[in-house]
Parts: sequence; structure tokens; C-alpha cells
Amino acid sequence: MNNFKKCIFLPFIALCSFHTYAANSPLAQELKAQSNEYIKDHRVSLQEAQKRLAIQDAKAPLIEQIKQNYKERLAGIYVEHDPTYKIIVRLKGGQPVQNFRAKVQSTLPSFINIDLSIPIEFQTGANETLDEGLSRLKANIPSLKKIFPDLQATWYDEKSGEIGLLVYTDGSLNKSILQQKLATLSSKNNGLPFNIEFTNQKMSDAASIRGGAYISSPSSYCTSGFGIKTVQGPDL
Repeated sequence: MNNFKKCIFLPFIALCSFHTYAANSPLAQELKAQSNEYIKDHRVSLQEAQKRLAIQDAKAPLIEQIKQNYKERLAGIYVEHDPTYKIIVRLKGGQPVQNFRAKVQSTLPSFINIDLSIPIEFQTGANETLDEGLSRLKANIPSLKKIFPDLQATWYDEKSGEIGLLVYTDGSLNKSILQQKLATLSSKNNGLPFNIEFTNQKMSDAASIRGGAYISSPSSYCTSGFGIKTVQGPDL
């Protein structure tokens, strides 16, 4: 775990592009199939689900624009699905920013001439920027490895501002002691947050599994992704 790159974990359906489809599957049927999966989690109408997925498919330029406009303060950016479908932008510092509604342009045939827009909500008051959070993560890797010998993965949570830790346990760990150690580590980092998640599965190298591997279902296909334990490459 010498070097870590930023990893963003998105809902499974967000990884599926509407521009590539299973062979012999009509576009309309594919959109409907994925919308029905979205409905299971968010309990909206079919029309609303299709609209949200069209926005989701087309939002990349908007996200990039927001990142550029607020790069000096950006602490995190993510999509909130319930109770309102919107983009949340977390900013460092207390200076307020006016919320607004942004339009996106879909390339899906059924939505080319449809007005698609999504609310942008700013939340100020974050204690560090995203870049600062990633630097904090990198700087604490040696300490984290000493405190948690069975550390499986780490990440920076753009939604909460926490450094997340995935720690293996066979059930014998004293979790309260680990939490105390984590509190001590946090106090050495100006009180900035860390959070532990426990797993009973150890990560191991598996040559047959890779990011971007093809995963199929009866209605579509997607690609695999997973947490990164060791990265070879330039430092953050």
C-alpha cells in the first residue's frame, strides 16, 4: 500500500453506458430494463427513472465544469437520489454559494429534444478540500499499516470527508480498542475524521479478475471494478 490513487465508487448502474448495449438488444428495451432496476432501489415512476438515467448518462461535462469552477474549494461532489435527485457539491469554508438548476444534453434518441435538468446544491463548511483529504490519506498510510496490520483497503469519502478503512477480522479483534486508536490518530490530524469498516474476507491477488472485466446479465452488460490495494505509478 505504498501509493494510493483516488478511487470513486459509484452505484453499479452508473457504470453502464447507454451507448454500448448487449447484442441484438433494442435501445428502448435496454433503457426500460435498466430503469426497472433503478425503480427497485428508488421507488419512482418508470418515466422518472428513465429521465434520471438519461441525465446520469449525460452529466459528465456538467460535473467537470463544476469541478473547474470550484477547484480551489472543492471537498467532494456526488449524486443524491433520495428524496430528491440532485448533485451535491461540498465546499471548504463558510462562504455561501447560490444553488442553481443545470441542464444537460442527452444523446439518447428518446431524450434529444427533452429538457433535462438537475438541481445543484452546495454544502459549505468542509474542513479540507478533496486534494487535502487525499494528501492526508497518503501521509497516514504508514501509521495506518502499523495500527491495522490487516488493513485491506483505504479511500477518501467525498460525501462525508472521512478517510475510510477496510479492516479484516476473523471476529477476534477488539473493535473498541481499534476505535480508540483511530480517535488518537484523528486527534493528530486536527480532529479530521476516519472511519472503520470491517470485513471477514481477505483481499488477495487474482490474475483472472481485473477492473473493466465483462459482466453480463439477461438485459445488459457492465464492467467490473474493485478497491485498489497497491498501485504502481506516480505519487498523488
